[in-house]
Amino acid sequence: MPQFEMTIDEVFEIPNRGLVVCGKATAGEIRVGDELFVHTDDMVVPVRVKFLEAFHNVGPQIRYAGDNVAAGIAGIQKSAIRSGSRLLGGG
Repeated sequence: MPQFEMTIDEVFEIPNRGLVVCGKATAGEIRVGDELFVHTDDMVVPVRVKFLEAFHNVGPQIRYAGDNVAAGIAGIQKSAIRSGSRLLGGG
């Protein structure tokens, strides 16, 4: 399986759920529980995928390259992520 890659287009918080990053997966696949990395201009931060959403429905356990992805992640603060940061890992 190729490494997961996604450029982050949006980042927001959902009350009682946590931080969500959104974008289009360009390679690989992402699963609930994956340990990935957020790459910003000046740091690399390990994160864990808590949940995935598709069209506001929680439940898909896996998303693939080409899919629009909304991933709930833990391990980083919203203020550390900018549009254009990347979510990478796996493989």
